[in-house]
Amino acid sequence: FTAYVQVPEILMASAIAYTLPKRTPPPIITTARRWLTTAAPSASIPRQRCPGQTRHFASEQQPSGCAPMQVSASFELLNLAPQSDAASADSLDKLTAMLRASREEGGVLVVSGAGISTASGIADYRSPGRPLYKPMTHQDFVGSDKARRRYWARSMNGYLRLAKAKPNRGHFALAELQKAGYVGSIITQNVDRLHQSAGSDNVLELHGTIHAAECLKCGGREDREMLQHRLEATNPQWIHHAKEQLQHRPDGDVDLPPGLHYEDYEVPPCTHCGSEGTLKPAVVFHGGSLEPAVRDHATYLAENSPSLLVVGSTLTVFSSFRLAREMHKRGRDVAILNVGE
Repeated sequence: FTAYVQVPEILMASAIAYTLPKRTPPPIITTARRWLTTAAPSASIPRQRCPGQTRHFASEQQPSGCAPMQVSASFELLNLAPQSDAASADSLDKLTAMLRASREEGGVLVVSGAGISTASGIADYRSPGRPLYKPMTHQDFVGSDKARRRYWARSMNGYLRLAKAKPNRGHFALAELQKAGYVGSIITQNVDRLHQSAGSDNVLELHGTIHAAECLKCGGREDREMLQHRLEATNPQWIHHAKEQLQHRPDGDVDLPPGLHYEDYEVPPCTHCGSEGTLKPAVVFHGGSLEPAVRDHATYLAENSPSLLVVGSTLTVFSSFRLAREMHKRGRDVAILNVGE
């Protein structure tokens, strides 16, 4: 593996400026170059809002008649990305060469992790200085009614910030590289859907999405924002009015004050089958298994992509590590953009 050490959002903006033609640079290139010399820029970047952008599989067709919309990308909001030294010109040259070579074969496959979203204010587990968190496990969630009540009480108070998160420079950079043909598909470990919000297509959500809930009994789905209204209406006394002062956790929830009686928290019933206490976020918790179709599609992308670009992931999770290992075994180029070594 060849590691290129740098804050992913800055390096990806650099890659745009290096990689795309400079004779008649499109507006995004000028914006990317400005990002490199501005501490906290803001930009409004046009993209297409299409229903298909929330799909799971790259093979699904994009619907026609998408209406353009403006995305306001403010980077003056909470930024949890660790500090890092600038990338060397040699590293950028190597990355640029890999991107250009891969373009002729359909574009590099990207695997993104939590590190690309820290600049959007979403906490991760492993950045320097992060407090130690015990993640929710699949076994704990499905095996304990109290654990489910505790999760939803914390999630109700943490979801607002997660729902307000905006794509950062790394997300927009990958979207522009994809539009130019340098990136093929994106496999993301993240559940925040910021890649889609930035305009990326062909995004495979390896671990699901936090923006939906599903029933453990019937499998029915509900939009997370709609569930948020039901959670707050059912548990008004549990709404913490100083949400921004709470410690936000990587699972999208928050640390609530000690001594609370979670058995008093009420989880609304499933809107499809009426079962009570069976709702789960549509994510793969630690210790859970990928959906077979998702796993198979990720394997297909790894087997049929010319190279791999890992952005903001330590590859500690085996579902992503196996993809990098497989491509390395096949002799494909693997580049890693991360903070640290």
